[in-house]
Amino acid sequence: MHAPVAHAVAVAPIERAIVRQINVVRRADHLAPVRLSPDLSKVARGHNRDMLSHQLMTHDAGDGTSFAARMTRRLADRYRLVGETIYWGALKWNPTPDAIVRAWMGSPTHRAQLLDGRYRWVGVATTTGDYLGTPTLTVTADFGVRRR
Repeated sequence: MHAPVAHAVAVAPIERAIVRQINVVRRADHLAPVRLSPDLSKVARGHNRDMLSHQLMTHDAGDGTSFAARMTRRLADRYRLVGETIYWGALKWNPTPDAIVRAWMGSPTHRAQLLDGRYRWVGVATTTGDYLGTPTLTVTADFGVRRR
């Protein structure tokens, strides 16, 4: 029997499907696919929980920590460049991986993250919870370029 790995993160089927859909749009733009990263997924999952607990949809942390400081604190030793996309959708809309990635592609800043050819890794987390009185699916995708 092996001891559990502390850094392992369970990846839900919808999260794998979102990564596949991200790679569909990257492939259409002649870009290399991104691979799923457990450490980026862990940071993304924590950010989803933070956004829901503070009832905020932002790249900054609920305590006011900026996106840059939040990512530096958690990932600077492993990644030299990071980017992030976030999404929230009412569960009654039944958000699908395709719809989520289409929404990101419809936003110039999110589209730029998905189609940044420097990124080779992504962590995706989906979390359900109440956002402003609405049962919601929150999605964070954190992209990264690893340090060598």
